[in-house]
Amino acid sequence: NIIWAGTDDGNVQVTFNGGLTWENVRKNIKDVPQNTWTYFIEPSNYDKNTAYVVFDGHTQNDMKPYVQKTTDGGKTWKSIVSDQIPVFVRSIKEDIKNPNILYLGTEWGLYISFDAGTN
Repeated sequence: NIIWAGTDDGNVQVTFNGGLTWENVRKNIKDVPQNTWTYFIEPSNYDKNTAYVVFDGHTQNDMKPYVQKTTDGGKTWKSIVSDQIPVFVRSIKEDIKNPNILYLGTEWGLYISFDAGTN
Protein backbone atom coordinates (compact mmCIF):
# COMPACT_ATOMS: atom_id res chain seq x y z
CA ASN A 1 0.00 0.00 0.00
CA ILE A 2 3.04 2.30 0.00
CA ILE A 3 3.53 4.35 -3.14
CA TRP A 4 6.11 7.10 -3.70
CA ALA A 5 5.76 9.55 -6.59
CA GLY A 6 7.95 12.39 -7.81
CA THR A 7 7.29 15.23 -10.23
CA ASP A 8 9.32 17.29 -12.67
CA ASP A 9 8.77 20.38 -10.50
CA GLY A 10 10.36 18.73 -7.47
CA ASN A 11 7.45 17.42 -5.45
CA VAL A 12 7.71 14.14 -3.55
CA GLN A 13 4.40 12.52 -2.66
CA VAL A 14 3.82 9.42 -0.54
CA THR A 15 0.81 7.35 0.42
CA PHE A 16 0.75 4.61 3.02
CA ASN A 17 -2.84 3.52 2.33
CA GLY A 18 -2.80 2.56 -1.33
CA GLY A 19 -3.57 6.03 -2.64
CA LEU A 20 -6.56 6.97 -0.50
CA THR A 21 -4.60 9.90 0.90
CA TRP A 22 -1.31 11.45 -0.22
CA GLU A 23 1.17 13.73 1.51
CA ASN A 24 3.61 16.01 -0.27
CA VAL A 25 6.77 15.64 1.84
CA ARG A 26 8.88 18.02 -0.29
CA LYS A 27 8.60 20.71 2.40
CA ASN A 28 10.67 18.47 4.66
CA ILE A 29 13.61 18.33 2.22
CA LYS A 30 15.86 21.31 2.97
CA ASP A 31 19.08 20.77 0.98
CA VAL A 32 17.63 20.79 -2.55
CA PRO A 33 16.59 23.93 -4.47
CA GLN A 34 12.86 24.27 -5.12
CA ASN A 35 11.62 23.11 -8.54
CA THR A 36 14.49 20.64 -8.96
CA TRP A 37 13.24 17.62 -10.88
CA THR A 38 12.50 14.54 -8.74
CA TYR A 39 14.29 12.17 -11.06
CA PHE A 40 14.23 8.81 -9.26
CA ILE A 41 12.77 7.32 -6.07
CA GLU A 42 13.95 4.05 -4.55
CA PRO A 43 11.73 2.71 -1.76
CA SER A 44 13.64 0.40 0.56
CA ASN A 45 13.13 -3.33 0.20
CA TYR A 46 13.81 -3.75 3.91
CA ASP A 47 12.05 -0.93 5.78
CA LYS A 48 8.68 0.58 4.84
CA ASN A 49 9.70 4.01 6.20
CA THR A 50 12.97 4.26 4.26
CA ALA A 51 13.29 5.70 0.77
CA TYR A 52 15.95 7.38 -1.34
CA VAL A 53 15.22 10.27 -3.71
CA VAL A 54 17.43 11.56 -6.52
CA PHE A 55 16.93 15.14 -7.71
CA ASP A 56 18.33 16.39 -11.03
CA GLY A 57 18.87 20.06 -11.79
CA HIS A 58 21.17 19.80 -14.80
CA THR A 59 18.53 21.17 -17.19
CA GLN A 60 18.65 24.35 -15.09
CA ASN A 61 22.48 24.36 -15.31
CA ASP A 62 22.79 22.92 -11.78
CA MET A 63 25.28 20.06 -11.99
CA LYS A 64 25.31 19.32 -8.24
CA PRO A 65 24.40 15.85 -6.99
CA TYR A 66 21.29 15.63 -4.84
CA VAL A 67 20.37 12.39 -3.10
CA GLN A 68 18.16 12.42 -0.01
CA LYS A 69 17.31 9.60 2.38
CA THR A 70 14.40 9.29 4.79
CA THR A 71 13.99 6.63 7.46
CA ASP A 72 10.71 7.93 8.89
CA GLY A 73 8.34 7.95 5.92
CA GLY A 74 9.34 11.38 4.65
CA LYS A 75 9.11 13.40 7.85
CA THR A 76 12.85 14.10 7.86
CA TRP A 77 15.52 13.80 5.20
CA LYS A 78 19.30 13.66 5.08
CA SER A 79 21.63 14.16 2.14
CA ILE A 80 23.77 11.12 1.44
CA VAL A 81 26.12 12.62 -1.15
CA SER A 82 29.56 13.97 -0.42
CA ASP A 83 32.38 15.72 -2.25
CA GLN A 84 33.27 12.29 -3.67
CA ILE A 85 30.35 12.63 -6.12
CA PRO A 86 31.35 15.30 -8.68
CA VAL A 87 28.24 15.55 -10.88
CA PHE A 88 24.46 15.10 -10.95
CA VAL A 89 22.92 11.75 -10.16
CA ARG A 90 20.65 9.65 -12.36
CA SER A 91 19.62 6.77 -10.10
CA ILE A 92 20.11 4.96 -6.83
CA LYS A 93 19.39 1.30 -6.09
CA GLU A 94 19.43 -0.65 -2.88
CA ASP A 95 21.06 -4.07 -3.05
CA ILE A 96 18.57 -6.96 -3.06
CA LYS A 97 20.50 -8.94 -0.44
CA ASN A 98 22.16 -6.32 1.76
CA PRO A 99 20.41 -3.09 2.84
CA ASN A 100 23.77 -1.40 3.54
CA ILE A 101 24.89 -1.61 -0.09
CA LEU A 102 23.71 1.20 -2.38
CA TYR A 103 24.48 1.69 -6.06
CA LEU A 104 24.55 5.30 -7.25
CA GLY A 105 24.51 6.05 -10.97
CA THR A 106 25.76 9.48 -12.01
CA GLU A 107 26.25 11.17 -15.35
CA TRP A 108 29.91 10.12 -15.26
CA GLY A 109 29.96 6.76 -13.52
CA LEU A 110 28.88 4.31 -10.86
CA TYR A 111 29.53 4.64 -7.13
CA ILE A 112 28.95 2.02 -4.42
CA SER A 113 28.34 2.56 -0.73
CA PHE A 114 28.83 -0.29 1.71
CA ASP A 115 27.46 1.64 4.72
CA ALA A 116 23.97 2.73 3.59
CA GLY A 117 25.17 5.98 2.06
CA THR A 118 27.49 7.29 4.78
CA ASN A 119 30.46 6.93 2.40
